[in-house]
Amino acid sequence: MKSNNFFNLMLPYALNQNIILPSIPLAQAALETGFGKYTKRNNYFGIKSNKTQPHFISKTNEYINSNKVQTICRFKKYNSISDSFSDYLNLIQKERYRKVVLASNYMEGCKALYICGYATDPNYASKLISIIEKYSLSLWDDKLSSWAIKARLYVINNKISDGTRAKEFATREEIWTMLMRQQNKLN
Repeated sequence: MKSNNFFNLMLPYALNQNIILPSIPLAQAALETGFGKYTKRNNYFGIKSNKTQPHFISKTNEYINSNKVQTICRFKKYNSISDSFSDYLNLIQKERYRKVVLASNYMEGCKALYICGYATDPNYASKLISIIEKYSLSLWDDKLSSWAIKARLYVINNKISDGTRAKEFATREEIWTMLMRQQNKLN
């Protein structure tokens, strides 16, 4: 698949969320699948599976002590791109990837992905940054509402909310709790 076609396919999913800068999952999906050439079972992010989850087995490269080793792993299988992207967003919101979610720019986010252990390739961050810059994917980062990003960072950093479920409705109880936490910060 041509890079433009690949990004056109992935773009709606990357823009329809406000959890992570869109350039990062766009670059990750491109890198993990060779721009869609090596997509298996709708797994666009190279997410591995445990024994209980629907999976397929495939060869992959891992780096152990900076040495590239070919190995066989279980990877999750998905019914659609949407399912793959949804699972990726759930994964990226875990505490382990907090620095990725809180990244203020794509370089910081890409470096955090490697540091947080998303991939074993020591060049993972630089490969992602190269894709983002080559295809000007950072232009899409500006499409996220800057006030929403700032507000999300504020509530996370001030422990008013954990920042998850950004597109879901909040219950009255959750809103009351956030208001109380904010009031306590002011006092």
